[in-house]
Amino acid sequence: MYSEMYLMLTELCPNRCQYCYIKNRDNPSSMTLDLIYDKIEQHKPTRVLFFGGEPLVRLDLIEQVMKKYYGKIKFQIVTSTSVNWEEFLEFNKHYPMNEVQVSWDGLNKNRINTQGKSIADKVLANIYNSIGKLKFDIKTVISNDNVKQMVDLHNWFRDIQKHGVSGQFVLAHRTDYTEDYYSTLAKVLPQTFVLVIVYIYHLSSIIAYLARAKSDSRDGGKYMVIDPQGRETCCTALSQEKDKEFTLDELQADTVDPTCKQCKYWYMCDGGCRYERYKVFGDDWKYHHLESTCRTVEIYNNSVKQFIDGLSTEQTEKLTNTILRYKKYLASYYREI
Repeated sequence: MYSEMYLMLTELCPNRCQYCYIKNRDNPSSMTLDLIYDKIEQHKPTRVLFFGGEPLVRLDLIEQVMKKYYGKIKFQIVTSTSVNWEEFLEFNKHYPMNEVQVSWDGLNKNRINTQGKSIADKVLANIYNSIGKLKFDIKTVISNDNVKQMVDLHNWFRDIQKHGVSGQFVLAHRTDYTEDYYSTLAKVLPQTFVLVIVYIYHLSSIIAYLARAKSDSRDGGKYMVIDPQGRETCCTALSQEKDKEFTLDELQADTVDPTCKQCKYWYMCDGGCRYERYKVFGDDWKYHHLESTCRTVEIYNNSVKQFIDGLSTEQTEKLTNTILRYKKYLASYYREI
């Protein structure tokens, strides 16, 4: 049923990122090799993504799985690079990973280790040391702690592109945003909308705005998630709710919140993160929305409008071609998996 399989190799991690949903896990566990093999043989995915915790804590599992299935399955990893990175680079020489996503949130204390010290400098050094050694992209989660750095990060993404490294912004799913966050986001987000570098996150919103067609940002239900105990779910965040089962129909269904149905930004939102809504509203999450989501969507909509309204005829044509290439890429990607 699913061509993509997300393997949560381990709950172990040397970091204590503020927004992590497993940072306080008691007795963190890891997958066994037999469990991984059983799940792969049972579901026969065409793409496997390693995540955690920090998946490179269990580099031994990654090496054995890739050696067994290399050339038969495409592999991807999401990592902070904060442990076993040099060993991974050496292994990658012989078994190149199809996609490597490095998590780096800028020079702040949003991501810290178990001693409470920022890992930002270490990860940045690993990024520069890895240029030319493997193909990778950078994912930066924007939250209270780094929203003021957004323009600087955007300019850095533009600069590092010449080395074949791309960057991507993602807004954290949070309910504790400050007023300063929203006011800053409204000022800086429009500055990251430029034709020189069009982020996928931005592009999806641009397409929804232009077409007035529903933007579906839901990840849940698009892949299978396996946790270290072998439990099969459809969302990386909701997979951590051990005492609750979420059906595929629940995750894929549109919200039934009447406020959402009347919202003038309906085409930019699908009701918000299922995980955050469940944490706040429990089993009634389908009937409620989060104010944090509404405010973020409004800022995004206004940023897109400002960008579109400022384009010349020539620039509009360039954007149209970018959209067509993106849709062609998506079609090719989903045919592949």
